[in-house]
Amino acid sequence: MKKLSVISALFLLGLSFSAQAAQLDLSGWTPITWDFSGGQPAGNWVLSADNLSVTQTVNADPSAFLNNINQTNYTMQGSWQVITGSDDDFMGFVFGYQDASHFYLFDWKQGNQGYVGVTALEGFSVKKINAPNVAALGLADFWSSSDTTYTSILATSYGSVKGYADFTEYDFYLNFQPASFQVTVRQGLTELWDVTVADGMYGSGQFGFYNFSQANVQYSGFEQTGGEPIPEPATMLLLGSGLVGLVAAARRKRIFKSR
Repeated sequence: MKKLSVISALFLLGLSFSAQAAQLDLSGWTPITWDFSGGQPAGNWVLSADNLSVTQTVNADPSAFLNNINQTNYTMQGSWQVITGSDDDFMGFVFGYQDASHFYLFDWKQGNQGYVGVTALEGFSVKKINAPNVAALGLADFWSSSDTTYTSILATSYGSVKGYADFTEYDFYLNFQPASFQVTVRQGLTELWDVTVADGMYGSGQFGFYNFSQANVQYSGFEQTGGEPIPEPATMLLLGSGLVGLVAAARRKRIFKSR
């Protein structure tokens, strides 16, 4: 761990105050679970009464809570914490999410642990999931701290003091751009990890909270600044068809006038 400089601290604090972004209403977000045979239950994402926070309550297979917005050029920040003293598994975020087999994953493990023939190490990692389809994925692709057939490890910070503490609030910051992204984790003004990754495979996509085999993780107070929505291919086709129709109508109008 290292202490932030005064300038860095002021910069991070300024991200919230200068933008004056409102906390995100999570009521339109959607839960998903990668349901594996022989695994654990589906995630159970419970919204707060004001829709500003959500808690994943069960020891589940990999699960996410997605914002359903395909976008790029944005920052996302908020807080999360484990509100139980039980277990030591994963919490984190997905971003650049295209579908259930193509996305980036930031995860944080509290302690070293072997499972399904692979090992998860204590600390932080950024992974890229790139599989032909969701059926090709297995639990090892989410658990392993080493590359698998469909998971590439893009950045790590592992070690015996890198795990999170229970009942402790942490702040998360993501700056997502088309060809790179920055992930920062801090506790108060203490920076725990800051990494910038140059990778443009997923230049846009959905953002979501992530959880794997760790009950009672609460995600709250999230704010977004910026963001350029990217229409889905079907929407682009529809827009394109509409534009073609408008151009054709304009041409017919000019032809009729010339006669």
